Amino acid sequence: MDLSQNFKIKIVAFFDKKKVPKTSLFTCCLYKTIMCFKTDQKCSSSSYQWSVDRSELFLGETESDILIICDIETELLIQIPYNENLILKFTKERKNIVISDYIKNITPTSKRAGCLVSNCVSCMDSNFNVCKICNDGYYLTTSMTCSRCKNTTCKQCRGDGNECTACNNGQYLNGTICSPCNANCKTCSDNINCTDCNIGNYLFNGECLVCQFCTNCDTLRGCTLCMDGYYQENSGCSLCDMNCLTCGQNGCTLCKSTYYVEGKRCGKCTPNCIYCSGPNSYQCSTCESNYYLQNGTCFLCDQNCVSRKCSDEFGCTECEPGFYTHEYGCASCLSSCKTCNGNLSCTSCKSGSYLDNGFCNLCDKNCISGKCKDTLGCTECPTNYYNLDKQCFICDSYCKTCNYINYNCTSCYEGTYIWNNMCLSCSSYCLDNKCDPINGCTECISGYYKENKSCLKCHEECLTCDNGANTDCLSCRDKVSYLVGRRCILCDTNCVQNKCTNTTGCTLCNPHYFIENKSCSPCFRTCLTCSNNLYNGCLTCGKGRYLNNNQCVSCDENCENNMCDVVNGCQKCKFGYFPEEKRCSPCNKMSNCKTCSQTVKYQCFSCEDRFVVNNNQCECPSHLYQNTSNTCDECYNIKSNCKLCQNKNNNNPECTQCFPPFELKEGSCVECKTISHYNGK
Repeated sequence: MDLSQNFKIKIVAFFDKKKVPKTSLFTCCLYKTIMCFKTDQKCSSSSYQWSVDRSELFLGETESDILIICDIETELLIQIPYNENLILKFTKERKNIVISDYIKNITPTSKRAGCLVSNCVSCMDSNFNVCKICNDGYYLTTSMTCSRCKNTTCKQCRGDGNECTACNNGQYLNGTICSPCNANCKTCSDNINCTDCNIGNYLFNGECLVCQFCTNCDTLRGCTLCMDGYYQENSGCSLCDMNCLTCGQNGCTLCKSTYYVEGKRCGKCTPNCIYCSGPNSYQCSTCESNYYLQNGTCFLCDQNCVSRKCSDEFGCTECEPGFYTHEYGCASCLSSCKTCNGNLSCTSCKSGSYLDNGFCNLCDKNCISGKCKDTLGCTECPTNYYNLDKQCFICDSYCKTCNYINYNCTSCYEGTYIWNNMCLSCSSYCLDNKCDPINGCTECISGYYKENKSCLKCHEECLTCDNGANTDCLSCRDKVSYLVGRRCILCDTNCVQNKCTNTTGCTLCNPHYFIENKSCSPCFRTCLTCSNNLYNGCLTCGKGRYLNNNQCVSCDENCENNMCDVVNGCQKCKFGYFPEEKRCSPCNKMSNCKTCSQTVKYQCFSCEDRFVVNNNQCECPSHLYQNTSNTCDECYNIKSNCKLCQNKNNNNPECTQCFPPFELKEGSCVECKTISHYNGK
């Protein structure tokens, strides 16, 4: 007999050996696994089938391969049929126990607890062969044995086994038969009303409802602890409102903005309300942006309220320009106001207006653009206007600006200047752009000087001046006069044209004049140009004269016409003369010269008497010598028997060849050894 299919598990208690036995129990069932924890813990999985938190647990017939897991050191007392108690011990090293491992070790005899009748729960104490109580599904026969009920749906039966007297869980006694209860019923009184529910279900109005989203489910009380995100309602668990921020077992305690707690859920506030206490429009406590709260109701902020200046408590606290705060909203200012603090009191004005005693007045049309201030009125008027009482008034036509006192000019137009509070025209002799409206003419044209902001003419001798006398000149007319001290002196008439400056005077004089004190003085009469007026101060000479030691000397009368150079003197002399030291010398100045070169000095062409030209000079030929009379004579007349001689020294020539039979010895002719001699004839 396989007892593992017909036993009941009774979990009596879990207990910690180190603490008091029979401590409170918390178990979870997950498929064929039972897990036990201390009550301060929770089931580790969200997909468990059921859980309980009481100290005793009774299960129906269970598969023998069920697994029990305990994370604490404890003992599990399992009561099974046949008066056997099975104790399972759990330690830190042994946390997992499969029940079938223990049931298979129980023998039928031990399971019957000494009773010898099959399928008997309890026998007579005095006779183990006489049964008192049979197992479920069996009935006691007249022979005091146990037979199986013929109707297999019976838990207990009578008679011949066809009449049920009790039914198994999930069925109810319907006359003499067992009919199935509704789904999830453990026990029921009929096919409609459940009296107890299976694990994971709870009894509600005679119906077993599935425990959904439940952490702790009691078959009688229903769900006692819901999963996160759910709350207890009608013994079950309902999903927390999607607009709930804080949701507990009793439902929502805090809702999102624009919602309020209504029972266990969230109700919608009235439109434009962020926080409220109920659904009515007067129950709002905080309004949305751009709305304000008044007596619990949200009102739209005035459209003329400045952005973010509308508060829940006070409504609009700042209005747009042109409006002022009034009873939570905005009211229009006067049309001329930019801002105001009431319908008749401006605090600032629009562009083009200014504030005056709470009213806005139009700026003067002649006020410079941008110069009309909110409280000051016009602060700057255009040219030819003056400012008085925040407005602009026109000046006299000749003023650029003026003041209201006697209409005096304070500044003048270009081309005029201020003088004794009047504007006078600048002098026509004022230099361009040099007439200041305040200081008048600051610089005059040449020939005029500044006097009392105007220009007066200089003395006629001056080009520029600082006063009107001829002794007040600052500069002179160029090429006409030059400055000496503070006067202009006319350029010398003997100065070369355009060579007289107004600062240096004459820089170049006409011929026959030299520069002396910026003017021209005459040279010595023979000079063409000179450095002073002395005869030896000449620099160049005129025609017919030449320069010699800074003097101009007349050309030689024997010089050819137009051949006398002003620097080098005569370059070509008349016939019979040669140039020498810039003058002409006669040819006979050269000894015995008859004709000579007219352009080259000391170059003789022909000689007098018996002389001949040798190296441009006149000499005696080799057989003659020059005697004291400057004539050529025979050699033998001075050297006996001398045929040829060399005129080394006048009157003492050196013989170079003798007549035969004489011979030359030491420049003289001596008689030969022979008798013959030359007598000179």
